[in-house]
Amino acid sequence: MTRKRLWTTASVVLGAGALRRALIATVVATLLALAAGPARAGEEPLTYPGPVAATGLAVDDGTVLHPGQSILVEWGGQWWTGAVLWADGPQVRIHYRGWESSWDEVVPRTRLQHIAPEG
Repeated sequence: MTRKRLWTTASVVLGAGALRRALIATVVATLLALAAGPARAGEEPLTYPGPVAATGLAVDDGTVLHPGQSILVEWGGQWWTGAVLWADGPQVRIHYRGWESSWDEVVPRTRLQHIAPEG
């Protein structure tokens, strides 16, 4: 089917206004996806997840943390899923999962909680 015939058929079925709105929505969604850019090799895709429930499982000075370990991080009065990049004494550099690396930060262990074990 040619492009023109497909457009004409869709216009008749959906109505020209509805078709334009659907086309605009598709273009906008595509542009937003392109603006986020593809994930680099080894990086997770950007999803911008929201806050999660606190577990109450504190991370103290004796807790051994490993790079890549999932953790909860308090930011703005809410808890967010993160990953440990490095730990040096009381300071831990974290990456917020699903967010750009520009949000990575060094936080004190008092702002961290363990993720609740499953099961």
